[in-house]
Amino acid sequence: MENKIWLIFNKIDNIIANLYEDNLDGKISNERFASMTRKYETEQIELRNNFEIKNRKLIELENKDSDCKSF
Repeated sequence: MENKIWLIFNKIDNIIANLYEDNLDGKISNERFASMTRKYETEQIELRNNFEIKNRKLIELENKDSDCKSF
């Protein structure tokens, strides 16, 4: 799961880099570049936040499991 999340995260980074190059080349307007990058950056933030929440829950469950085994 973690690898899949980071693959998506890196894919978004590549998309943003391509948008930047397209903007520099004049293929897309500054407004379009700003709009699209904002969308992808928001997606990355949500992805990172969801990953961190799920990771904390997993750690909590592992700790509970460890406590149960030692009991």
